[in-house]
Amino acid sequence: MRALRSILAAGAAVALTVTALVAAPSSAVAAEERYAVPVDGAWEVEGRGWGHGKGLSQWGAQGAALQGLSADAILGFYYPGTTSGSVNNRTLGVQLTSLASTNTVTLWAPAGQTAISVGVVGGAERTLAPGRLTITRDGTTYTLERRATVSGAVEDRLSFEGAQLRVRTDAGVAAAKSTTSSGGTWYRGEIRLAPGSAADTFDVVNDVPLESYLRGVVPREAPASWHPEALKAQAVAARSYVLSEGRTTKYFNTCDSTQCQVYGGRATVDAAGKVTSTKEDPRTDTAIEQTAGIVRMYGGQVAFTQFSSTNGGYSRAGTQPYMVARPDPYTGTAPGDNRTVWTDTLKASDVARHCPSGGNLRALVIAARDGNGALGGRITKIRLECTTGTVELTGNTTLAFGMYSHWWVPRAPVDAGPVVRGGMLAWYSQGDRASRLGDPVANERRVLDGVVQEFERGTVYMSPRSTWATLGSMDGLYGGPSSVLGWPAGDERSVRDGFVQRFEKGSLLVRPSGDWRTVGSIDVAFWRNGGPGGVLGFPTGEQSCSGGQCVQHFAGGRVYSAGSGGAVLRGGMLSWYLQGDRASRLGWPVADERRVLDGVVQEFERGTVYMSPRSTWATLGSMDGLYGGPSSVLGWPAGDERSVRDGFVQRFEKGSLLVRPSGDWRTVGSIDVAFWRNGGPGGVLGFPTGEQSCSGGQCVQHFAGGRVYSAGSGGAVLRGGMLSWYLQGDRASRLGRPVADERRVLDGVVQEFERGTVYMSPRSTWATLGSMDGLYGGPSSVLGWPAGDERSVRDGFVQRFEKGSLLVRPSGDWRTVGSIDVAFWRNGGPGGVLGFPTGEQSCSGGQCVQHFAGGRVYSAGSGGAVLRGGMLSWYLQGDRASRLGRPVADERTVAGGVIQQFERGTVHMTPASVRIR
Repeated sequence: MRALRSILAAGAAVALTVTALVAAPSSAVAAEERYAVPVDGAWEVEGRGWGHGKGLSQWGAQGAALQGLSADAILGFYYPGTTSGSVNNRTLGVQLTSLASTNTVTLWAPAGQTAISVGVVGGAERTLAPGRLTITRDGTTYTLERRATVSGAVEDRLSFEGAQLRVRTDAGVAAAKSTTSSGGTWYRGEIRLAPGSAADTFDVVNDVPLESYLRGVVPREAPASWHPEALKAQAVAARSYVLSEGRTTKYFNTCDSTQCQVYGGRATVDAAGKVTSTKEDPRTDTAIEQTAGIVRMYGGQVAFTQFSSTNGGYSRAGTQPYMVARPDPYTGTAPGDNRTVWTDTLKASDVARHCPSGGNLRALVIAARDGNGALGGRITKIRLECTTGTVELTGNTTLAFGMYSHWWVPRAPVDAGPVVRGGMLAWYSQGDRASRLGDPVANERRVLDGVVQEFERGTVYMSPRSTWATLGSMDGLYGGPSSVLGWPAGDERSVRDGFVQRFEKGSLLVRPSGDWRTVGSIDVAFWRNGGPGGVLGFPTGEQSCSGGQCVQHFAGGRVYSAGSGGAVLRGGMLSWYLQGDRASRLGWPVADERRVLDGVVQEFERGTVYMSPRSTWATLGSMDGLYGGPSSVLGWPAGDERSVRDGFVQRFEKGSLLVRPSGDWRTVGSIDVAFWRNGGPGGVLGFPTGEQSCSGGQCVQHFAGGRVYSAGSGGAVLRGGMLSWYLQGDRASRLGRPVADERRVLDGVVQEFERGTVYMSPRSTWATLGSMDGLYGGPSSVLGWPAGDERSVRDGFVQRFEKGSLLVRPSGDWRTVGSIDVAFWRNGGPGGVLGFPTGEQSCSGGQCVQHFAGGRVYSAGSGGAVLRGGMLSWYLQGDRASRLGRPVADERTVAGGVIQQFERGTVHMTPASVRIR
């Protein structure tokens, strides 16, 4: 049976003028009717009837009632040979199809009920307080959860073992699919849950008395506003139908949908069980009551009383003797009946769906009708002539093509054969087109915004933009303007060992090994790279798509969908991309590769690949956005991005790019060399704290663990205690910039600067500058570590060291070391009696002497000894030096003269004499 909404819609429409329903003899053989596809792609159709047309015509019953026929007379007309009988009221099991094979249902009591009972069929019941019962099934166990309100907390949880579960109240039960549903349908009788078609599912069945069931059926099948006799006829037909339809199964007798007859239950209710809209009507209730128990009988059995909305003026024979084909004088006479005679639009595209292999429709041929009634009767067979062959269609639903019935005829002249006309004719007549295409085999037809016409050797496609033909195998492969290729945009042409034809949305390529389509952005990229004659050559397969992204393989590479332009991946870049997990890390290419400097660059969804003659690396994510490309100060990438501490770093040929949550920085040139020489971000310097700053061609960059200065090709790191010392006072300006990293020497560190060197021992830190820096031999020399700054004395300079001193004047430079240095400084150094040295110390047999402007200093113990003035002059005469040996202490003043000790004696010198003791 059909849904009530169909009848109500028909009743609400403006009535059409009813044409005469003239029956043709059923034995008449009608000629085939051939209809070419209209230019606009659709037929205007005139039709008769709605539904299968067997048994009671509901609109006919209304017409007969309005003409004074009783319900019994109406039923006698539509079911000839049947008689009136009666049956007892009985309980029916009605499957609720919207809840068939469900895994959950929520049931509740109508308003005013104080209890709801639940129990296994054939077993004891449990009485519960009213509430929402959500039921599920696992095997043979039904689980019930009771809530007081929608989505409220579970207040009771019960389990029931058994095949079927029943739920009831004294006034019926409301049902809905979900526990969160704010409304549902109220059914009379009881609700029963029975095993469904799949494991752990169940059918929801309404066990309801026959007469109560009809109260939910009749107003669904016929408008309650109709004539009472028509409503009574519908009540008897519905009662008889449900008892005779033969749908009884193990768990139910009928269903609530159009597959059986429409049953709506009692009313729609809210979550509290209050009625929001009724589904029953007092007028149909009266019809049911006045015909209570009455059925149509035939041969001692309840008759199978099929019915439909309208039979179109001629009923159709059924499977029973009382289902006869004959004219119906009542159908079409009731006011508001606009489905006995109707018009509709039948799209050629809807018909073409039945063409073999997706072909295009050339003509629709109505091959046979039953000969009953107007228009030659109902269609019994149709033949479709398609570009891919012919196909015959039968079956009422198929022949209706979605319209009201299979009784219709196009309002179009029968086709006399294809013609070429208008703009198509003008195009066809030019040049050698007629000879290339051959004669037309179908009339032109409208497709989308243009027209299409088929010829013996091809098809012509005329859009508002251009007109082109597809020929031969290309014509058979192209799916028409509605396909992914759109309208043709050029002629077929030969390329290499194949053929290609371009379309508005793609291209079709054919060669001996196969045929392929390129569409959308893939097609754009394909032709941007020369098409089949370019670097890609012909496709080797169709495009494959996943998640809205597509890729197509070609002889020379691959093309990926990307925006409106696609992206080509080929050659070395493709080989590199396919290795390891690179494709998953980078995503799809979003542009073709491009030449940059001496290499190529290609962008991907999650990064960019840089291929130089030396290596190939990718930049990803934020690193990709920060890197300025090979033309930037960083040059080409030289490695992958890697994580270090709480950040990331990637090295390049000319520098590095570092990223952490607090910022991003670049290290370049000699600063980068020094940075990595000291362990990079994982080393002593850590991450930069700023970009490098430059002045006068010299640069410096601050790091968490120090600073790096540009210096030659290798840079110089200044850090730790050395950096702290360097930043004090005027030391930076005096020393200039570092030119090398600090290096460990003995027990300290040494670092060279532009104008000197800093020596940091565990005891002190001092610098050597200028010429002094060049003369000092470092802590490993005889001088040891510096012990003070350089200072000027007289016309020279001096700097003291832990083991000696370095003295410079215009005439030369000298070192004083060991005990000689001790004696030298005991006597005032270069500013004292000795003045500057006049030569380096000379040693023999472990003993040393050094000449000074004011005397000589001899090594002696740890303190040395100075020999000068008159004592030196006296000492150097004759054999005194050999007799006395070397001095072992400085001279000292005594009363009347001076005394000085030597290795083998003491000299006492007064103004009057010299005595040796």
